[in-house]
Amino acid sequence: MIGPVHLVRTWWNANGGYLTPVPPGMEQKPPGLDWEMVLGWLPKRPWNPKMYFNRFAYWEFSTGGQTGGLFVHMVDVVHWYLGLTRPLSAVALGGIYQYDDGRDTADNINFILDYPQKLNVTFEATITDMIPRESADIVFFGEKGRLNIFRYGYRFLPKDGGEPIVSKGGPEPAHMANFLDCVRSRKQPNANAVDGHYGAMACHIGNLAYQQKQRVTWDPRWDV
Repeated sequence: MIGPVHLVRTWWNANGGYLTPVPPGMEQKPPGLDWEMVLGWLPKRPWNPKMYFNRFAYWEFSTGGQTGGLFVHMVDVVHWYLGLTRPLSAVALGGIYQYDDGRDTADNINFILDYPQKLNVTFEATITDMIPRESADIVFFGEKGRLNIFRYGYRFLPKDGGEPIVSKGGPEPAHMANFLDCVRSRKQPNANAVDGHYGAMACHIGNLAYQQKQRVTWDPRWDV
């Protein structure tokens, strides 16, 4: 019904997880909290309550912040629906425009990824506008119609101007429960390792473009 798709827009704004405050009394590390264990292989440093509670604001903890934390959920759907794997290239723009609070990930960000299937996939995220209404969506623009779909359900607008087809979403399956069930049964999870790799790489290639301030093309070494 939607026909060939040449553009997919994704956006996830107003996510409060990227503005998590330090709770009162946590300026000093609690005696039972193993900060070195939290850091793992990262360079050792003094207790940083902002980094601990607002971890998505730091590259070392969150793979780009909103890009690795939010876009990955959306581009996975785009890959799944359209049978995609690797983008050809990515460009990115953004920066720390509002919350210069010690974070090193962008508080406003835009990605454009192009795919060999004659398709662009975009992502935008901001924590400037914190209005929750209509703050996240995935929109497929096809030759025969437009599909908005996210956790709330979907809406399809046909090209001929007919009535929209609308449906509410159902309960979201528990991701971790599916993974643990597959550990026990040895079945493949809903998202297998290869799909997960390419979904993550869509975020990584955009992050590289943002960090390098230039267009980044796909490296064949990233194929699996």
